[in-house]
Amino acid sequence: MARNLKKDAKKSIQLNYLNKDFSSFRKDLLNYASTHFAGQIKDFSENSVGGMFIELASYVGDVMSYYLDHQFNELNLETAIEDENIERLIRNSGIRITGASPATVIVTIYMRVDAVYDSLTATYIPDVHQLPVIQAGTKVASFDGTVFEITRDYDFSERNSLGNFLFSEVPVVGNTDSDGTPIDMIISKECIFTSSITKTQNVSIPNTFKSFRTIKLNNSDINEIISIKDSDQNEYYEVKSLAHDIVFKSFLNTTSDINETPENLEIISSPRRFTSNFSIIDGITKLRFGSGRSDTYEDDIVPDPSDHALPLYGNKRTFSRFSIDPNILLSSRTLGVSPVNTELTITYRYGGGFSHNVGPGQITEIIALVTKFNSSVSAGKALSIKRSMEVYNEHTASGGTDRPTLDDLRNVALNYQGSQDRVVTKQDLLTRVYTMPSKFGRVYRISVSKNNFSQNTALLRVITKDANNNLTIANDSLKNNIAKYINQYRLIGDSIDIIDGQIINYEVNFTITVKNTYLESNVLASVLNKLKSFLKTDNYQINQPINMSDISLLITATDGVNTLTSINFEARSGTYEDREYSDTSWSVLDNTKKGILHPPEGGMFELKFPNDDIKGRVI
Repeated sequence: MARNLKKDAKKSIQLNYLNKDFSSFRKDLLNYASTHFAGQIKDFSENSVGGMFIELASYVGDVMSYYLDHQFNELNLETAIEDENIERLIRNSGIRITGASPATVIVTIYMRVDAVYDSLTATYIPDVHQLPVIQAGTKVASFDGTVFEITRDYDFSERNSLGNFLFSEVPVVGNTDSDGTPIDMIISKECIFTSSITKTQNVSIPNTFKSFRTIKLNNSDINEIISIKDSDQNEYYEVKSLAHDIVFKSFLNTTSDINETPENLEIISSPRRFTSNFSIIDGITKLRFGSGRSDTYEDDIVPDPSDHALPLYGNKRTFSRFSIDPNILLSSRTLGVSPVNTELTITYRYGGGFSHNVGPGQITEIIALVTKFNSSVSAGKALSIKRSMEVYNEHTASGGTDRPTLDDLRNVALNYQGSQDRVVTKQDLLTRVYTMPSKFGRVYRISVSKNNFSQNTALLRVITKDANNNLTIANDSLKNNIAKYINQYRLIGDSIDIIDGQIINYEVNFTITVKNTYLESNVLASVLNKLKSFLKTDNYQINQPINMSDISLLITATDGVNTLTSINFEARSGTYEDREYSDTSWSVLDNTKKGILHPPEGGMFELKFPNDDIKGRVI
């Protein structure tokens, strides 16, 4: 008998539009043939010619039914199974697909400059004229080779409105002469670095006009397009859709309130614009430009179809049928212009991953230093200052994550479909934060709850991961990026407070008896492996409890286990047996209700050291 293709189909296909398979087709055909052709064919068994024709027709119907169901399922985000279709549906739902996100870290830069006597304060201070500007492009590296790059200029001579230097720490005296007079001083400044690397790619555009021109970038996991300029120094701006003809741009604030508002936001027109599409399948980013010509001066309006009416010349009164290309209506600057006969200089940043979340004290090497000194500083002195520079990170880098999977993005897209590009519901806020552009970093887990002290305020708790794939508190840079990003989507009367989630570490102890016919060590190892998989951090969210009954059932259901005699959880915090845990102190007894272990408010369970924190014994 022929195979049943319905049963062989992938389980993820859930919808069956015809509700027909091989057996049902065969049954219907057999009833029809027995009713209408009983006089001509007597034998419809499987080994007969009649049975062969029925099974052949049933097979054809089964195949057609399968592919019909498959095609309809590929139109639905919940049931699609082909990677290209899933990615297309995710993009159509409004989700911006991003790759691996870079980590951000605060690195302190130290340097020595000459000390000069200040008569106003009667103390020695750093020589202001020797303070350099650390420029974008400066790179440092950690012990494991992860490269971090500065993204903006940091002026060490910068002062606040009161005239005080914005050093991270009070300058300290370095070397002194024989009389104790300071010769130089050590100053420091905290700078934000990112693990995404800047690269420039040049693309030559031929002298042939092509609407919606597409360019593929060389590197994978690109998380930011910094700029695109052509050979005539025209700048192209990135937009969400080519129908958007304006962009927001930040400019340096030169008014007296620069300390409160360092940059101003302005709206500028963007006739030259592009969109970027990242493919989660191959990690490649493609840029798409507009459909208009840059050398035309037509008004930026939608074309009038009546302008393309067929002209009749002379005394001609007849004409044959003709067709018009609808693409003519797109040949305008309404959707932006396409570059032609030029060379594009594309600058972007790429890279990221969990491994970029290096720990404190790991960044100590300067591999590229870009500085700008005052013209009064000699070349020799500038070289001496640069050679004295050192770097050190006191905090853990965070925000770096690996490239999300299609299933991860599918789940996010299903929640995003009704958001209408604004934050109204809890799901809207969760989806918006999880889909924040990768250049700002990405949190590992978030939760939203009501603020009992303010009616219109929501509490957004965040937790991220470090380089060792352990939970850690998000740094201030990441939280500031989240605040700036979601501010443009929230309702005007709503307020969102971003706070740290609590990391709850624990230990599990259990005792079992083993059946006589089983080897105790094998059974115990099997139970330990099951618990490690069940209690894995990836399986939990903020405020998600642990059901102790599930743990007990998991143990007793293991092959070879006779009875579970005892099981208990113990809280872990601080340093225990040379292992470093979270600083959060908590009580198992106070957080256990009716056999369910709840984390403290805003907490997330983490079995940090599964090889040490799961202890089992056979009696």
